[in-house]
Amino acid sequence: MIHVVALLALKAEPVLIRKALPDDPDDKASRCIEAAVDAVLIACLYLPNSNPQPGPRFVCKLDQFDRLIEHARTLKKSAAPVVLL
Repeated sequence: MIHVVALLALKAEPVLIRKALPDDPDDKASRCIEAAVDAVLIACLYLPNSNPQPGPRFVCKLDQFDRLIEHARTLKKSAAPVVLL
C-alpha cells in the first residue's frame, strides 16, 4: 500500500525541501513533504491513526509528534514565513 501527501501550487513551481521529518530518514509512515513556494515554506504532514493503543504503531505516532514539534520549533526560530498543514 502506498500513502502519499502532495503539495500543489497555482502559477508557481514548488521547490522540494524534504520528504520526511528530520531525525529519521527511514521513516515512511509520517507522510511529510516540504516545499518552498514563492518564498514561503509549505510543510504538509499526515500522521496515521495508529490504532489500537497501546501498541507499537501508537508509540511510533507519538515519536512522530515529538519530531514534528521539534521541527516546528526550528522552523519558528528561522523567522522565515512557514505554513504547517
